Amino acid sequence: MERTTSAETRWVTWLLGVMVLWVLLQAVGLFGVVHDATLILLFGGCVAAMVYGVRHYQPTPRWPWALAATAFTLFFFGGLARQTINTLGDLSADRSLIPDMITLPGYLLLGAVVIGITRSRQPDRDARMDALLDAVVAALAVLTLAWIFLINPALLGTGSPLPVQITVSMYPALSAFLVAIVVQLLFTSRGQAPLALKLIFVAFAAMLVGDTVYMFVETGALDLPQRVVDVPYSVALICVIGAALHPSFREVTEPAPAEPAPSTSTTARLTLVAIALGIPALVTVTGERTSTGDRIALGTIVLLLTATAIARVVRALHAHARSERRLVHQAYHDALTGLPNRTRLQAHLSDVLARQRAPDTSTALLLLDIDRFKLMNDSHGHSLGDEMLCAVAKRLTDTAGNADLVARIGGDEFVILLSSVSSEAVAHDAAERTRLCFSIPFQVRGAEISCSVSIGVAVTDGTDPDVDAETLLREADTAVYEAKAAGRDTVTVFDNSMRDRVAKRLALEGDLRHALDRSQLRLEYQPIVAIPGAEVQGFEALLRWTHPTMGEISPITFIPVAEDTGLIVPIGAWVLEQACRQLGEWRRELPHGHDLYVAVNLSARQLHDEDLVQQVRESLVATNLPGRALTLELTESVLMENPPAAVDLLGAIQQLGVQIAIDDFGTGYSSLSYLRQFPADHVKIDRSFVNGLDQEDGSEASLVAAIIAMARAMNITTIAEGVERASQAVRLQALGCRLAQGYHYSRPVRPEEIPNVCRGLRGDGTDANAQEGGSAL
Repeated sequence: MERTTSAETRWVTWLLGVMVLWVLLQAVGLFGVVHDATLILLFGGCVAAMVYGVRHYQPTPRWPWALAATAFTLFFFGGLARQTINTLGDLSADRSLIPDMITLPGYLLLGAVVIGITRSRQPDRDARMDALLDAVVAALAVLTLAWIFLINPALLGTGSPLPVQITVSMYPALSAFLVAIVVQLLFTSRGQAPLALKLIFVAFAAMLVGDTVYMFVETGALDLPQRVVDVPYSVALICVIGAALHPSFREVTEPAPAEPAPSTSTTARLTLVAIALGIPALVTVTGERTSTGDRIALGTIVLLLTATAIARVVRALHAHARSERRLVHQAYHDALTGLPNRTRLQAHLSDVLARQRAPDTSTALLLLDIDRFKLMNDSHGHSLGDEMLCAVAKRLTDTAGNADLVARIGGDEFVILLSSVSSEAVAHDAAERTRLCFSIPFQVRGAEISCSVSIGVAVTDGTDPDVDAETLLREADTAVYEAKAAGRDTVTVFDNSMRDRVAKRLALEGDLRHALDRSQLRLEYQPIVAIPGAEVQGFEALLRWTHPTMGEISPITFIPVAEDTGLIVPIGAWVLEQACRQLGEWRRELPHGHDLYVAVNLSARQLHDEDLVQQVRESLVATNLPGRALTLELTESVLMENPPAAVDLLGAIQQLGVQIAIDDFGTGYSSLSYLRQFPADHVKIDRSFVNGLDQEDGSEASLVAAIIAMARAMNITTIAEGVERASQAVRLQALGCRLAQGYHYSRPVRPEEIPNVCRGLRGDGTDANAQEGGSAL
């Protein structure tokens, strides 16, 4: 959003245009009688405008503008004194320096003003010093050139005293200093400089033109009337007035965007320094100087110029060296945590392996992968995730002990390098201690965040010439893969057998990516029945994969792969759509089918999919199903990964009329306080509790009774999973459970078999195709 309106800019521009036109008309001889009055009004307007700008726009800090108002006041009285004493063109020993003694301090005050503005807009001290040195170089270069080509030739042999010559040549040099500072301020603004700053630049540039013309007139090189000589100064005053009246006046002293200097700015600076260093050679070829004082003055100027230019070059070299060191550090270190990166790790590991000579010692590489870090990022935001990575880096650095190197090699992966361990068991113990240090929660932004790590360990004794840094990293990565497949939060040491398992898993992952497109996935359905009577109430949709070469692949095998790779999101959307479509057909075709529902399982990845609610809504609309015809099942562990987000999402889903079931209840948190957090409609009692219900000495009955009583008190329906024997169904009925599913009633079957299964259940309460002792995955 623009900080100043176009209307404000237009009226300031209109005012400046009128004032400049008036000055130009006076310069050509029109209205010349009011020339002096115009200058008085401009000086007074300049001071008044700055007072108005400071009070109305309240720039911070204010002191530069107080100095600027004082400087223009001195210019006014200096000009008045010069006109009164009539010193223009008088370079003799009788010339009065009083007007110059009044005016020149005004330039020094303006120098302080631009330095103050630079300090406000450029917080980098080195950049400010470089800008100051550049401006000094520019001023001394202008002073030297003016002395060589104008002052000395024009006044040679006239008897003009040295102080007068120096005074006359100081004006364009000081103006050049002001212009050089403001030019660099414009460079650092990257094209976003406020209009007021641009007007100040034009004002100082006009002053430089005016001072140059004034010097030519003073030395007799030009003969111009006073009204023409004063035109640049009048333009400068008008620009200052416009700057002070424009709303962007407050932005002049605000910090500019922190960005690296453009290459054009660097090139201009180097060109300036090169020209400045060439001045002494130019002085040498200009001929002899007849005045000792002249030679002393010129030598002093050249000496100052050379010293300043050399100082600037030295600072530039130091800055270049710092930049080189910074670039090298950035090339070998992680920008977020400051730890060595993969490139640095590989270089250091290669050196360690190359010099590994000690007997009975090995090099161990510990690769750490933060478990479910993507879910943490999705739940808490990437900025908090970055802070979490920094906290992990600090903890690893503090607890690494004798580690050679702690590095971050990308994402949520860290490496600890141990260059001298006595055995594989020692490396495993070190990894286990590292894993246990994550049991202490992290404090990030005042919140307590818990996480775990999976650690892969690769060890080499240096005897195998084929094991290099890349190989050791690959082996550690393979071990991490195995650790995650084993359930996460564990340590796995690499062995050769892992290669085959990982290769198979990667091949499975590749095939799974195309399984949906190639119609290899299908759904089977297991009835959910009422107790007693076995009347079908609904179905659970269960995903199956028929591989073209490996045949039926167990969900236990491919579902974790789908979750780890994120493929579960598109597959889950397909399952949702297919299950709703199939239920719609059954509700129309099966006897008493209008009250049937279908249950679909959700994974943790799907729960964090922002499109989930929309997918549910679209599936219901497309199949013309009411919300109550769909139940979404989630396990306790999935819900507890981020309870607040889960509660919000489930609430949004329930607003569609969809029911929520907590699956495998009893195997996770199983707490009444947790259960009350979530808007659940059903609780599914895990099969491990149902399995022992018909054993006389089993304790499962009391646990199941407690779950049923707790759910009933909260008006939540209980569904028993894994019912495989009639005796289990009888016991569940006695305990008060009203719904069940399992092989006692029916195994999961293809959609076309469901009508026969339903008829069989209505007949004797069990399906003729049901088998004892099966699993309903």
